[in-house]
Amino acid sequence: MTGDLSKVLVTVDGSPQAERAVRHAIELHKIGQVREMHLLNVQPPLSGDVASFVDKPTRDDYHREEADKALDSARKLFKAAGIAFKEHVGVGQPAPAIVAFAKKLGCGQIVMGTHGLGAALRLVLGSVAQEVVRESEAAVTVVK
Repeated sequence: MTGDLSKVLVTVDGSPQAERAVRHAIELHKIGQVREMHLLNVQPPLSGDVASFVDKPTRDDYHREEADKALDSARKLFKAAGIAFKEHVGVGQPAPAIVAFAKKLGCGQIVMGTHGLGAALRLVLGSVAQEVVRESEAAVTVVK
């Protein structure tokens, strides 16, 4: 395991599951286990067809607007708890982006929610949480 365990990356997508992960991270902060908190939302890239007709500044604005929506609930929870945080927005496949951000930021912990797909769906669709657990050098807490 690498990274500083007191630096936590919390992934959010605006879902109730992500909100539970945020609440868990807030509890870690309350008991003194967290010194630095990072929020990350990863936006899916636009398809090649769309990207070829839309300039980069417009694509960036779109991703930022969508990320703002996904980050809104987490921001409110952290602010209500009086916890300072830094925001990050990634674009790409979620699991590799999450792993890369944790490494880049030196986070020793990743906290994320899971949508709790059943075994059959998970076999077909995969799981972002499973991939992050498998690929990350940081500790990963998956909040159901």
